[in-house]
Amino acid sequence: MRLKREITVWVVLFSLLGIFGGCYEQSLEGFEEQISVVDVAPWPDGEVYYCFEGFDVNNEDDRYSIISVKRAMQEWSSSARISFIEKPEAGDYVVRIIKSDKTASTLGYVKNARMYLTTCASQRQATHELGHVLGLTHEHQRVDRDLYITVHWNNIQPEAVSQYQLLENTLYDEESYPYDYRSVMHYSQSAGGINVMTPTYTINDPNFNEKWPTYLSKGDRDKVIEIYGAIAQ
Repeated sequence: MRLKREITVWVVLFSLLGIFGGCYEQSLEGFEEQISVVDVAPWPDGEVYYCFEGFDVNNEDDRYSIISVKRAMQEWSSSARISFIEKPEAGDYVVRIIKSDKTASTLGYVKNARMYLTTCASQRQATHELGHVLGLTHEHQRVDRDLYITVHWNNIQPEAVSQYQLLENTLYDEESYPYDYRSVMHYSQSAGGINVMTPTYTINDPNFNEKWPTYLSKGDRDKVIEIYGAIAQ
């Protein structure tokens, strides 16, 4: 029997290309048998306020990251009733997009929301982290994932183990959607691995052709439409 436990909503979730850090203080033993329940809130009226911190618009690499974020915002806002509104400075409910040596974000509508990006961050990285900001958890952490992938716990870096723990997101019913290997919220098979030659999981469907899209999948779009509503035609 799997165990469920509550975790705090402000937990930091690390992306597939970022530096992995432990979201939960726990040993590997028994980790795969636990489900953490994450109480996530949507941004009111789909309005996400944000500001940049530490990025220098005169630096080409930093400017690349800013462009990636703006394009990622367009991807999400073209999918559902979501608006990203830039503010000149941080506030209680303003997402601070912070230049960092890691790539990570807080989850959903929270006080002191944060999103960390490296310089030269790709659009896929930015899209992934904004997905967390909007309230989406990792596809490969949904509670039914063992039907679709087999996690190789011994191939995962200890600091990345938490990124494969099962999560139950209260914001939407994950299992009502088809499992989405191509979701921007799904890790690649090398993410968090001991090395690139040791996959962290294998796909159970032998006929699946692993080809990862750059940006949003239909499943990603459908989820934010459920959360924030469809764009009026």
